[in-house]
Amino acid sequence: MKTIESWVLRVTDADACWYGCNWMRPAKTMHIGFWRIVFSSLLLGQPGFLLGVGMIYWVFGRVSWQTALLFFGLAFFTELLLHWFWAKVWNRRAAALRKHFG
Repeated sequence: MKTIESWVLRVTDADACWYGCNWMRPAKTMHIGFWRIVFSSLLLGQPGFLLGVGMIYWVFGRVSWQTALLFFGLAFFTELLLHWFWAKVWNRRAAALRKHFG
């Protein structure tokens, strides 16, 4: 598990991981709360949603609102799970850094 955590932290510390949203990156000692996870999931899940709906539109020529809603839900839920895991690892490091540096 430590290997996965170190890999996740190495990736999330990279500027490229933030897709130009560096303003959203918290300090390494900052705790990431629930609403930040939801907000980042909504913001960063939009490209997946748009890609899925765009592919369906390209193939079939139209997209029903039910299909669009399904893709939005899938993209949001996937991002939410990934961001929850990422925040768990980040918060563990933040607590250790706060404890170590006061």
